[in-house]
Amino acid sequence: MKLIKKETLKMSKKIIISYHFINEHNLISWKMSGNVNAAKIIASVDEAVNHKNYILGMNAFIDCRGMSTSWNIDDIYNISLEVKYILNKLKDKVKVAALFDSNTQYYMGKVYSAYSKTTQADFSPFKKMEVAKKWLGLDPDTDL
Repeated sequence: MKLIKKETLKMSKKIIISYHFINEHNLISWKMSGNVNAAKIIASVDEAVNHKNYILGMNAFIDCRGMSTSWNIDDIYNISLEVKYILNKLKDKVKVAALFDSNTQYYMGKVYSAYSKTTQADFSPFKKMEVAKKWLGLDPDTDL
């Protein structure tokens, strides 16, 4: 696997959002940990899609295990609106798989999935890594 570049945004001592590009799989992979809020996610998506290694139409994997958050329904709705604005230049839908370790986050991901139906991102939450990889069309041993 050729790792193009890894970017890390240190928002505070307790929040880390990092991403890297895996071009041979047309994929951008995120890792989010700490108390990540909606504004930080929006800033990270905006930065990533404007990065020189971003290729229009890349699918995404978001590892949200280790992320703690106290989101409400308005936060989820605002993220969907901002991501819709950021991704409006895409002609085809991209797949976005999000991996969660808590039931609360998983079901909030289900709510976000309903909001994302109006965007160019086909968002789906998962609780198992191997199921997320299969949905993205990746081999089970693919490093993310």
